[in-house]
Amino acid sequence: MAQYIKNKYDGEIKVALGYDTRNNSAYFAKVAAGIFASCGFKVYLYDRALPVPVLSFTTAFLGCNAGVMITASHNPKEYNGYKVYDSKGCQLCTEDATEAIGYINAITDYKSIPFLDESENITLIGDDVFGEFCKQVKKQSLYSEPSELKIVYTPLHGTGNVPVRKILEGMNVSIVKEQELPDGDFSTVRSPNPEEKDALTLALKQAEAEDADIVIGTDPDCDRVGVGVKHNGSYQLLTGNQTGALLVDFVLRFRKDSMPENAAVVKTIVTSGLGAAIAEKHGAKSVQTLTGFKYIGEKICLWEENGENTFLFGYEESYGYLAGTHARDKDAVSSAMLIAEMAAYYKNNGKTLVDALDSIYAEY
Repeated sequence: MAQYIKNKYDGEIKVALGYDTRNNSAYFAKVAAGIFASCGFKVYLYDRALPVPVLSFTTAFLGCNAGVMITASHNPKEYNGYKVYDSKGCQLCTEDATEAIGYINAITDYKSIPFLDESENITLIGDDVFGEFCKQVKKQSLYSEPSELKIVYTPLHGTGNVPVRKILEGMNVSIVKEQELPDGDFSTVRSPNPEEKDALTLALKQAEAEDADIVIGTDPDCDRVGVGVKHNGSYQLLTGNQTGALLVDFVLRFRKDSMPENAAVVKTIVTSGLGAAIAEKHGAKSVQTLTGFKYIGEKICLWEENGENTFLFGYEESYGYLAGTHARDKDAVSSAMLIAEMAAYYKNNGKTLVDALDSIYAEY
């Protein structure tokens, strides 16, 4: 990766590095930092585990040439991975990824890779940059009226614990204690994937005991979010398509007086067309991309350059959503905030999110 980046940029090169709560993630991030530093790069390494969208934001915010996140997202505990971002905080798309992989495949002698354990080129970062991320997320807030909404939240042993709780301050939030702290073995679940019902079993059980209105669960790197809703006395889990449609409707309703003429909503080709129909009825363009949130991020970057459209919201059926452009990847921190605000809005109007979804089905 260092060779790939060096080939693209002249002068001082800066790289941001982050990691999640998986086994060895912190160690792998330190190894990567040492390799980048030994190549003469200025390295910004987070001092704690953090969500994917924070690293995406950080890469652009600090003016870095690239960013790397050590994560395997919602996959089982045996996995880990290496996720690469460009200077705008967008994952490498096909052409750039192919070029980078060419450099990786060209290495035949692993002992030739330089490594520095400690270096003045490595700067630890934390609260300051993370605080800026939270400020940008708060700018996406749409509804702040007081509500008696009760929320049960689980970070599934991942990076969402601190940021999601911070962003939901002031709301009635109960944490699933058994899943609050980092655990790379994800010992309370079969798989830490909020797309799967059994990942939210403990949260749903707690919600039932506490008579909570909704359950919110984020995956280990906090870029995907699952939702459960109490409706007619029992809890229903929403699919990614359902949550996406609700969020498109909610965002565009509340943005109607400030919506630019060239506003656009982006979805992937495997995502339901319902959100697209909602967007068009609200006067926003609907745009479709290939599967993968990196292609939604690519649209954000392209439109910032050519002004063709203004990005408002992007989503995919696999529980990933993004409002605003503070990150160029799916963001479960801002999504959890909007889901909670949306549920509070409907509760204040005597409805659940299932009622709201039924209204959408009736209309479209």
